[in-house]
Amino acid sequence: MKKLFVFFIFLTYCFSGEIEISNVFAKQTMDHKNGAVFMDITNNLEADVKIIGASSSAYEAVELHTHKIMDNMMAMVKINDINIPKDSTIKLMPKGLHFMLFGAKKEINNNEGIDLTINFNTGKSVTIKNILLLDTKKKLFF
Repeated sequence: MKKLFVFFIFLTYCFSGEIEISNVFAKQTMDHKNGAVFMDITNNLEADVKIIGASSSAYEAVELHTHKIMDNMMAMVKINDINIPKDSTIKLMPKGLHFMLFGAKKEINNNEGIDLTINFNTGKSVTIKNILLLDTKKKLFF
């Protein structure tokens, strides 16, 4: 299992050299019902591209989220898309942009892998398999 974990940590996902996805990790809430996925996404296209949605076979719903200061408090906010400018990398990370996972279809144990399919406005999608859910002893957005 440790060899598999190391393999997926260093694996870069891409399609046709256009979009590269790396540094993928996920965390789940302590009750194992919800979670979040984080990663770096590089757009090697000659035009901007947008993430317009995502799904996972392990969760009822996946939403695009960010954090914003509202009434002097940090709040998580659902967004419609994530723009990735041409020739740039964006970081989806705790307290920032991320994929929010809602309603686990079954209890998912720590270090158990899930899949995530990311849909782009280009009509293409990429599926990342075996994203390991990290230890939930710490807060989801550490």
